[in-house]
Amino acid sequence: MDNNDVDYISIVAANIRHLRNYNDFTQIELARRVNMDRSVISRLESGKGNPNIRQLEIIAPALNTSVSSLLSVEYLQPDFYGPSLSDTH
Repeated sequence: MDNNDVDYISIVAANIRHLRNYNDFTQIELARRVNMDRSVISRLESGKGNPNIRQLEIIAPALNTSVSSLLSVEYLQPDFYGPSLSDTH
């Protein structure tokens, strides 16, 4: 897969969702930590929102990660998130 084929919105959505769950945060808890509305977090996690770099800069530290990690496809490997990766609803 080359960079032209990468769906970064889906990657960011999956990474935010899984890291939020990994940190045992609800969407409401994450939204409060980053001073955003829960609906923004929901849209980002569902891939319906198009995150801007400022949002990622705010969300990443709250999830104990970096912006580059939120954009990284390498973290979508099942070994990284465990069996829940395939359960992305």
